[in-house]
Amino acid sequence: MMNRLLSVCLLTGLLGFSHLAKAEITVTIDRKPVHVNESFQLFFEADQKPDRNPDFSPLQKDFVLFNSSQSNSISIINGDYRRSIKWTLQLMPKRVGEVIVPAIHFGKDRSNAFKVDVKPASQNTALAGEGLIFELSSDKASIPVQGQIVVRLRLLTNLNISAYQMGDLDIDGVEVVVEPLGRARQYRTQLGDTPYLVREKKFALFPQQTGELKIKPVLAEVQLGVRAQSLFDPFPESNNIRRVRSQGLTLEVTSIADSYAAPHWLPATSVRLADHWQGDLSRVVAGEPVTRTISLVAEGLTAAQLPDLAVQDIAGVKQYPDKPLLQDQRTTEGIIGTREQKIALIPTAAGSYTLPEIAIPWWNVNTHRQEVARIPSRTLNVHPAAENGIVSRQNLDPVPVNPVGQATPASSGTETNRFWIWLSLFLALGWMVSILAWWIVRRRPTRPGPTPPAIAVVSLRKAKRRLKQTCVGNNAPETRDALLNWAKCIDPDQQFSRLSQIARYFGEPLKGHIDALNLSLYSQGGTDWDGETLWQACASYARRPKDYAGKEEGNRLQPLIP
Repeated sequence: MMNRLLSVCLLTGLLGFSHLAKAEITVTIDRKPVHVNESFQLFFEADQKPDRNPDFSPLQKDFVLFNSSQSNSISIINGDYRRSIKWTLQLMPKRVGEVIVPAIHFGKDRSNAFKVDVKPASQNTALAGEGLIFELSSDKASIPVQGQIVVRLRLLTNLNISAYQMGDLDIDGVEVVVEPLGRARQYRTQLGDTPYLVREKKFALFPQQTGELKIKPVLAEVQLGVRAQSLFDPFPESNNIRRVRSQGLTLEVTSIADSYAAPHWLPATSVRLADHWQGDLSRVVAGEPVTRTISLVAEGLTAAQLPDLAVQDIAGVKQYPDKPLLQDQRTTEGIIGTREQKIALIPTAAGSYTLPEIAIPWWNVNTHRQEVARIPSRTLNVHPAAENGIVSRQNLDPVPVNPVGQATPASSGTETNRFWIWLSLFLALGWMVSILAWWIVRRRPTRPGPTPPAIAVVSLRKAKRRLKQTCVGNNAPETRDALLNWAKCIDPDQQFSRLSQIARYFGEPLKGHIDALNLSLYSQGGTDWDGETLWQACASYARRPKDYAGKEEGNRLQPLIP
């Protein structure tokens, strides 16, 4: 039976390894959308060396392939070694519509199919033949107040230029927050029969008032590269400078929709709300913390515009929220704002607790409708804590039981492989050696220790001195350990292993100071904690003080052995 079990485990491990060894290939694009007369970059990235070099010939059916390149990168993060291989292709679509990039084979490995949305030509062919064109455009003609408008500056040229510079946006009419969307991009396009090289810059605008948003014409300056006048003059002339001005742009900023009914105005293209937990929710124990992380992600809003993720009070569960993490991701389509909130939850007793639903209303600027992002309510089942701080696995792990009358299927009888026999004997021998070593160690005589009263007196003095040092130094993690040692010296009959046990045993005012210590311990952003007040509360207690020795038996911890 053991041979078959070992065989199954090793075969499963080998199958899992072979699965991990398969290269995972992802496909991304440098911008969205693309136009039929514009080139773009398509990236294929593998997390390890694939089976063979890729075959990009299937792409030539719907795209013009200008060039391709390959790069390798190695990174080590927290000891985790990661190698990636990246292929960069410059393509131009041949037709308008949803064009599918087919799966590309890398030998036995392959990428997934990828959809590219190709728009019609973005330029007026009447401009063809112009050597220098400068454009100002936006993705929307109107937007609600505080919503996002993406503005694009494009410099098109078929001349040989050595340098260029685009002016800043000059905005009138309303107050606007301007956020650059990364560095300038470069790609190719075609107007009629004339090819152009494009330099493009994008900005995200967030108007703060209603009315007309007016962007004045923007000036661009180009320095042309001219060939040397003589073979004896190796340096070309660089004083040929040309200036070109874009057209102006007027946009409409509308007010908050009358049908919107929510305390926070969130005009966005997409809002997602989710949570995840650190630890196993099926093994939550009373008095032990569990961390919940709530994430709010909005496309078309900055992180500063997102509301606080307020948590409602839950009877029987203490909550310690951390400082929120705000992050803005800049893409070619705008800004994606993220607000992440970590919360440490400590159930005070065993039982079932319902975490209420979290709902964030928002306004969809594409559909012009109010929508709601939700996290549904959740029931948290908390197991009781053992008196010695150890929870029995019988309370947590379900025991699988076969249905009555259902026999365990027997494996087909096959001839046992000698390899598995020798492996089983080797493991059995190691197990016997371990038992023998444990038996020898157990038979060694131990030195008798000093009498318990002497230890208690000396340890209490040292424990109080150590507790004072950590409290005065405002060192919350070391204060937790020192407080546990101090409580054990105060009453050696109790088996203190958590701060919640000390709080229940001593009661107020020490309980309030322990709550403040917990807030400092489980708030990762850090909180101002004054340990001096905790020390003053502890210094007034002596061994078995009268003010708490007469508490009800239900409020005291029971001895481990009656």
